[in-house]
Amino acid sequence: MFVGHNVPKAKAWVLQTTTGRFGVSQAQLPDTLTGIYGYGQVSFAVNWYIFGGGIELYAGLGAFSVAPPGLSSAWPDLAIIGLPYVLGSAGVCVHGEILGGLVSASGWCNLAMGGPVPITFEGTFGLEGCVLWVICASVDVTAGLGPGGFYIN
Repeated sequence: MFVGHNVPKAKAWVLQTTTGRFGVSQAQLPDTLTGIYGYGQVSFAVNWYIFGGGIELYAGLGAFSVAPPGLSSAWPDLAIIGLPYVLGSAGVCVHGEILGGLVSASGWCNLAMGGPVPITFEGTFGLEGCVLWVICASVDVTAGLGPGGFYIN
């Protein structure tokens, strides 16, 4: 959980991505944070030597009093009250392996949405696979909609 007043976003470690999979897009945060953000993460896995795998689920929701540059607060006429810029994030990761990791694969996605005016969205999707523990390949794609329009990386 994050609760802060005038905190630089670089120091809000709770909002940073830890594994590159789950967290909040830094592009959707103001430079300094005043607000609250909470999240939860659950996972389930099985590991039998011949087969193993699992799933991780992440969800978070927060409200901040200052919107990022280029975005407006929810209700500009009521800015004196300090109504929030709301940010939500959700993610899932599924992974599996055969013969103790001889062959392994995982797929994941992280979706973040902010708003309410204007609505911003960013989604990152990725796949990773390994054979013989050393031959690995991965790919990820990030797409979003922000004040500058649609983008894809």
